Amino acid sequence: MAKRIVDVVFTVAVFVGSIYLWFVADRFPKFLKYQNVDSDFWPKIILVTMAILSLFILYENIVALRLQRREAKSTASRGDDQPVSLVQWKTIIWMGILCIAYYWGLSLFGFIIATMIFMWLAITVIGGARKWIAVVFPLIFTMGLALVFVKVLELSLPRGVWLFRDFSLLFY
Repeated sequence: MAKRIVDVVFTVAVFVGSIYLWFVADRFPKFLKYQNVDSDFWPKIILVTMAILSLFILYENIVALRLQRREAKSTASRGDDQPVSLVQWKTIIWMGILCIAYYWGLSLFGFIIATMIFMWLAITVIGGARKWIAVVFPLIFTMGLALVFVKVLELSLPRGVWLFRDFSLLFY
């Protein structure tokens, strides 16, 4: 139950933060070059998406909290009060290490290689995926994400150093 309460608090913080950052984006300087799509367009799109998703997550957590309270009352009436820990600390620690390594690896290996390696290792740490999905999904997802960032959003991605830079230059 404590996990759900933390999730609710975090989700409310994300929602409030999204609204606050919307007002911050309103204060971005205007550019005459961009008449229809100004400097605040993409941040506001992301912030609206974050706010909507946080509302969905908030609803899900509130429903789950109510269900857990009902289950706790029913188990208390039966006399079953053995708490079950659902937190997998080993997985959380490994994922934290992987996220830090991914951040470091972006500048060294570039976006494409670092993202694929991160996703392969994350799928291995989390487990539960079929082997062909663990191999194919990171490839397709990374290429799709690179395509969206480079071609659609026209953003530059980290290219890495040495041979990794040359490899990245083949794609963007």
